[in-house]
Amino acid sequence: MKNKKFVPMKVYTDERAYKNAQKQAEEKLKVLWESFEWCSQHINENDINRQSFLDDMSKEFERLFVKKNKSIVNKKLSYDKLLFLLDVNTDRLLELQNKFNRYEAEIYVTEDNTDFKCKVDSKDFTQYTKNQEENQKLIVVNNLINALSLIERYTKVYPLTIQQATSQFVRYDITTNKYRLAL
Repeated sequence: MKNKKFVPMKVYTDERAYKNAQKQAEEKLKVLWESFEWCSQHINENDINRQSFLDDMSKEFERLFVKKNKSIVNKKLSYDKLLFLLDVNTDRLLELQNKFNRYEAEIYVTEDNTDFKCKVDSKDFTQYTKNQEENQKLIVVNNLINALSLIERYTKVYPLTIQQATSQFVRYDITTNKYRLAL
């Protein structure tokens, strides 16, 4: 008898966590663009290095603000004095940067260096089997789930009772109203 090569099988995808991650990614992008717009009021947005801005908004703003306004006075002034002289309050930028850093989503700059993108991959929220034994368990659970769906046509099936009867081998996800293998 030949040993079959192990192929991971999909157990389930945590849709709720995936949608939450997508929402957080959108929020992070929204905060990033809000920061970008704020900076555009005080510096030339075409000069902003997107990757540097992504790494540290305040530092990139400081670099470009000094570059833009260094010709205002003959003497070299510090960044803080220049802000004071031009009456620019950076508290809003710091607030946006802190808000931006709270989100965990990963943002990257597009190849043409003109836009920000965030990709949330459903594979990060999908659980797969790790060995042949788990594959066999998944097949058995899927057969049981199919049998339960056939029974449900004729009578009420109580998910908690099924869960208890199988010693938590089969779990019932109340958010999706579906059975799944407990790994």
